[in-house]
Amino acid sequence: MTAGNRFLEGALLTLDVETIKLTPEEYAANPTSADPVSVVIFDDVTPANLPSAPTDLLFFHPTGRNSPIKIRGDGDLPGPRITAVDEQHPVMKNLDLSNVQITSSVVFSPEPARGEAAVALSVRDAIMAVRNQGGRQIVVVGFALPSSAHPDATDFPLRVSFPLFVANTLTWFAAE
Repeated sequence: MTAGNRFLEGALLTLDVETIKLTPEEYAANPTSADPVSVVIFDDVTPANLPSAPTDLLFFHPTGRNSPIKIRGDGDLPGPRITAVDEQHPVMKNLDLSNVQITSSVVFSPEPARGEAAVALSVRDAIMAVRNQGGRQIVVVGFALPSSAHPDATDFPLRVSFPLFVANTLTWFAAE
């Protein structure tokens, strides 16, 4: 679900997947419209009503209390740098995120008892995390992708690692 993001759409075009594009307004009017699909990607949108499991979810810049993984604090962390990556997690396989520029990111508080784990840190702050519980996998990225609302959010989509991250995520979803 996106208001339109050429970077995300481009990464999906490189994969052999069928896509259905919904705007946030279309989803809000009919949240069950996403129930029959296997994966929903939320681009800078965090709706109160999520598709039911087993639909897997990928979030870019979830905000507020509806975030599927709890957000620490009220504001964004300015200028985070990715300093550690869980290279053992399938979503992060073969990614080089060491020089990715990020304007700001929410910080997650993953709870291992809920099947949650950080997969990318800025020092000690979890800015990318995963959840595997209840027949559903969720990946959250704390920063926005470049868009009209966030034109300089990050250079992640301009790097080779971005389409690989999207492919890794969809592969992890399909394997579980």
